[in-house]
Amino acid sequence: MNIQGFIANLASQTTSKETLRAYQQDLDKYEAFLRMKGLRVTQAKPSTITAFINHLTELHGGALAPATVSRRLSVLSAYYEFLRNNFDGNIANPVQRVKRPKVNNEAFRAVDDNVLATLVDGITDIRDRAIVLLFVYSGLRLSELCQLNKDGIV
Repeated sequence: MNIQGFIANLASQTTSKETLRAYQQDLDKYEAFLRMKGLRVTQAKPSTITAFINHLTELHGGALAPATVSRRLSVLSAYYEFLRNNFDGNIANPVQRVKRPKVNNEAFRAVDDNVLATLVDGITDIRDRAIVLLFVYSGLRLSELCQLNKDGIV
């Protein structure tokens, strides 16, 4: 498997270290599963993908959340598309024929301005107030906010 090539390609499209880490972990587990079954990545069928998801479910001792299964299927699908586009157009994407679970994502709702004002008014430390306001108004992820430092501001 060419996991490192895929991760390098993905790194050129995203700066999220967490996304890269999650993709790497999922693909490492998939590679170990294929080795255990004695299969090459090009030999995988939809039933192989389903067996892999079932294997992960057993490893975790119970059902995986639909969002988790869907994300892992997306990772595998993206990997197969990478292989097909970069190596051999004859590589089939077995994930395309696997039924994905229904994910019930409730729509996110914006925080009411009055609630936000009450929250900010309750913060007495100016540093903490600045951090909360930066987080709320910038759209940063929490992990990105935590990685900020004075030297990174230009």
